[in-house]
Amino acid sequence: GFYEDYVSSPYQAPAGERPIRIEWVAETPHGTAVQFQVRTAHTSDDLESSPWCGPEGQNTWYTTSGAQIDRLEGPWVQYRARFVTPNGGATPYLTRVTIEAGP
Repeated sequence: GFYEDYVSSPYQAPAGERPIRIEWVAETPHGTAVQFQVRTAHTSDDLESSPWCGPEGQNTWYTTSGAQIDRLEGPWVQYRARFVTPNGGATPYLTRVTIEAGP
């Protein structure tokens, strides 16, 4: 299949919190999919060198909305959305992404 990636702007969680959950709303017609990776850091400048991670660490992807973000520390967060299509004829449509923060 084919894919295209979108990288979000960096966001900072409120003081004393870190990203704990990722949720999204998407339409995925005709075998398309949307999947996500997240990276965190203690400063916005450090995000560039932080690895992209899914639920099982690097080289994995979140595929279920509402998944918990574990093992990542730091208040600065960025997500990468991958839009996957089996043949290029149809594409997924992403309408909302929420990264919840908590202690």
